[in-house]
Amino acid sequence: MKQFNYRILAVLLCTISTLTYAQNPFWTLPNEGFNSDAIQISNLPTSSNNVGYQGGNSNYVHAGIKDPFGNIIFFIVDGELFDRNGDKMGELVYGSSLQIQKGDNQLIIVNVPGSCSQFYIFGSGPMGSFGDETPYFAIFDMDVPGDSPYGSLIENANYNTVFPIQGNIIESYAAAGINSGTHRVQGVHLALSKLRDDGTRWLFIANNTKAYRVNVTCTGLYDSGWSYNINGPFRSGYRAEMELFENENSSLYKLAIPFWEADLNGNNKVRLMSIDANSGSIISGSE
Repeated sequence: MKQFNYRILAVLLCTISTLTYAQNPFWTLPNEGFNSDAIQISNLPTSSNNVGYQGGNSNYVHAGIKDPFGNIIFFIVDGELFDRNGDKMGELVYGSSLQIQKGDNQLIIVNVPGSCSQFYIFGSGPMGSFGDETPYFAIFDMDVPGDSPYGSLIENANYNTVFPIQGNIIESYAAAGINSGTHRVQGVHLALSKLRDDGTRWLFIANNTKAYRVNVTCTGLYDSGWSYNINGPFRSGYRAEMELFENENSSLYKLAIPFWEADLNGNNKVRLMSIDANSGSIISGSE
């Protein structure tokens, strides 16, 4: 009967998911959460066991997502996933040491296009022998129980739950032209579009030297072939967010890319551009 009820809930989620998941209205502010739909702040749930969420602050990044009825599906604090009761569900881990990816600048949660039970998690963290900040994605599935009956992260054969995007879906950029461990990739920024008419999303990734666009679909992530030269250095350790504004009346995206100037004494700046939402081309003169 429990499984039957879960499936009824999944059907209900599907019927109104397009209204709820177009823009995630749930913001985590550990140890609290803010629901922009209801303009309400409430405490995040805390666990009764010592391995769950105990109400602490975040030192790195955090995010969460709710279902259409306002119930927490899961939330993340510094690489650890917790369910609606605050019980631990899993960790964002990569590499043979299973190091937790606590995050860097941004963490984005969105449903897999066309799915009511699977969610993409996008973030970045230190990977590889030099610890370069690398964009990654993870998949959470409500229909695959693990440590929690409410779902779990998908694992690969090495028990990793994080899958790198750099060097896999987009080009390998981390070690290009770098001879010193002090000048590594330290700033990766992300921005994600709403669900598009073709059932996909566009994920923009910037690493201070270049920006890329990845097509996010129901079957996975794919390189679009789109890129833009920022021409900044890899030495770019700073906290910032890339932003994407969608003008539905003009079929334009406005992209704001934070970057650090090439001069070692350079400043943090923002590069603005308009992008055709249909072709993906940068509008001439908009930079």
